[in-house]
Amino acid sequence: MQQYELTLILKPTLTEEQADAIIEKLKLAIVHRQVWGKRMLAYPIRKEKEGLYIHLVIELPESSVSSLEEKIRLNEQIIRHLLVTAEKHMHVA
Repeated sequence: MQQYELTLILKPTLTEEQADAIIEKLKLAIVHRQVWGKRMLAYPIRKEKEGLYIHLVIELPESSVSSLEEKIRLNEQIIRHLLVTAEKHMHVA
């Protein structure tokens, strides 16, 4: 399995529990999780001026990347995301 870094920007009105539920629905193999909290956006995205940032390191087969991207795009609570290949198997403390 390949490791990826996934950064999500969620609607700022969500609680951390609601954000956790959204992430659970994606059914990810999470290696590391960081909540960066609410931050102001550089410019409005979908009429939102701030967002709840969550950064994940996940393990995912390469064949599942497109289906994950589709699930993320269809979720209206996720206003922006970035999925990149992680450095060779990151060891996060």
